Amino acid sequence: MVAISYPDGFTAIAGVPSTTTDGHDGARFRDLSGSVEFYVYSPQAGGIAADTVSDPAKETPAAVADRKGATGTVRRITYVAKDGSYQRSVEETRSADGL
Repeated sequence: MVAISYPDGFTAIAGVPSTTTDGHDGARFRDLSGSVEFYVYSPQAGGIAADTVSDPAKETPAAVADRKGATGTVRRITYVAKDGSYQRSVEETRSADGL
C-alpha cells in the first residue's frame, strides 16, 4: 500500500477500485471550495485511468506536451470545457520500461 500526502484543506475521495487487490488504484483530492482537484492513479497491474478520459461531447484538448527524460516520459494534455466553465490538465508519467 502506498500513502499519499495531500494539502490541508483537501478531502480524499476513493477512485477506481483495484482489479488485483482490495482498495483502490486511484484517488481524488478536492479542496473545500470544490474548485481545485487533483487525482492520483497508480494501478497495481497496469491499466488506464478510465475516470480521467476526456468526453469529446463536453471538452476539447487545448494543448499537448511531451517531455522525455532518462527515466521515462511525461505527457500533459490540457482540456477546456466547451461551455467555458473549466479547464483541466491530465499528466501521465510512464517509466522508461513502460510501466
